[in-house]
Amino acid sequence: MQLLPDAPESALLDLVERIQQEPPYSYKPGEIRPAADWFPPLVEKSHVALVATAGSRPVGYCVSLPVVTYGKLNDLLSQLAIEPETTEYLAELAVDSSVRRQGIASAVLDRMRELLPPTTTTVLLRTLTENTTAIAFYQRHGYQVVDGVQQVWNGRQRLFLTRRNRS
Repeated sequence: MQLLPDAPESALLDLVERIQQEPPYSYKPGEIRPAADWFPPLVEKSHVALVATAGSRPVGYCVSLPVVTYGKLNDLLSQLAIEPETTEYLAELAVDSSVRRQGIASAVLDRMRELLPPTTTTVLLRTLTENTTAIAFYQRHGYQVVDGVQQVWNGRQRLFLTRRNRS
């Protein structure tokens, strides 16, 4: 596995689409916007965008950006008890189902944290409420569930987790 700042865009977008259509998300074609519409603009705003590859094939990706740049959480910032100016939002972290449980997500997550701006104090993310596998993964990496704050996004209930990035 290699971590690259970019990979062939069409192959990466295909991976993003596949992951969105597999469990736990299981979006049907047409239920959400195509990845080509939302993923490249997200990467454009990012501080960190990583692609894990096996050979030349993308097998995972990670995108983080300043929470204030993301904008889709503005109504929840006070409830999340974070400092928006120093909080990074982990918008995307996913691995192809064919290569899961091989340490790829951990490697990508660790590398993302290394590349964050030095002023970052907190990393915030959200995941599906019923995605207990992801929640446990993030908790193993030091993230804590934010009690009492949830959001419905793309028709699915999500919860938030945070991790202090630097002491």
